Amino acid sequence: MSPSNPAAAILFPIQWNMRAINAPGAWAAGYLGSSSVTAAILDSGIDYDAFDLNGLVDLSRSTSFVPSDDALLNVFFPARNKIDDLGGHGTLVATQVSSNGLVFAGVSSRTRLMGVKVLGQSGSGSFGGILAGVIWAADHGADVANMSLGATNGLEKAGNGRLLGLINRVFNYANRAGMVLVVAAGNDARDLQGNGNVYAAFCESPHVICVSATGPTSGTPFAGPWGNVDAPASYSDFGKQDITVSAPGGSEFGYVSAVCAKHLLVVVGQSVVFPCNASIQVLGGAGTSASAPHVTGVVAQLIAKYGKGNPSQIKQLLLNGVDDLGAPGKDAAYGAGRVNLLKALSQ
Repeated sequence: MSPSNPAAAILFPIQWNMRAINAPGAWAAGYLGSSSVTAAILDSGIDYDAFDLNGLVDLSRSTSFVPSDDALLNVFFPARNKIDDLGGHGTLVATQVSSNGLVFAGVSSRTRLMGVKVLGQSGSGSFGGILAGVIWAADHGADVANMSLGATNGLEKAGNGRLLGLINRVFNYANRAGMVLVVAAGNDARDLQGNGNVYAAFCESPHVICVSATGPTSGTPFAGPWGNVDAPASYSDFGKQDITVSAPGGSEFGYVSAVCAKHLLVVVGQSVVFPCNASIQVLGGAGTSASAPHVTGVVAQLIAKYGKGNPSQIKQLLLNGVDDLGAPGKDAAYGAGRVNLLKALSQ
């Protein structure tokens, strides 16, 4: 492993995304994060003993709010912790935040991870599970929580005032507990301000950092060379009011990658198969689900340097350390700008 030199990871050469945010410059300056900082991954779980994640996940503070996944694990892998990742999504997300740097580098190599399973193998989750996950993370000492999910897309504001009020109360609770909330903007190429009757999940919630995606406009996946990696991703939701910052999310020309979760469950006909269980395979993806954890990793590094318990200060430091792309100042595609790890840590 290369936690002290993430750029030495075997497949770092294909990580255009880490170079785009100037992560190598930060690592070279000694910014590797801290094991005293915890990032909660509210997702489909984590392949917690994978090469790049083994030892980084605090299982004692991890939990599952997905009974259907718990039942599947009882059948197929009864000895595994209930956060074991049957969907693959959470492992890819977690690896961007923090990694041992053997196969792929993460933004940090020392940040502790807390697995909070709120999405099942199918990729769906309940409001109750997601909100319980936020409270769990805040109550169990997470300094930042990553929410690469959009369970409330399409939720009409009219008639759902009590639910929206509950969401706001939960997010206010997390903020008072000192936890930073990072959320994905969504992948519908939608103007979040275009329909005021629809709740832009979770970007309209209080205190959040809402992340849009950038990605290459040319290149070959897993090979490159990649052109204009800072272009707004065609799928990314946008909106000057709600987008806080942007980060690499990938495109058809260049993915954000991680080692595939070994217990990724796929149904083929009438059979259940685990295509990544027999050998190491690379999983590449594109979406704001991938851009958000880059920001979570930057936030974790900022907390390691500047201290815990002050989400508003950390958010301002993040905003001060971006590269202002697009129109000067805040704009609909990039928010305040695309995050820059070294710049944010050099204030």
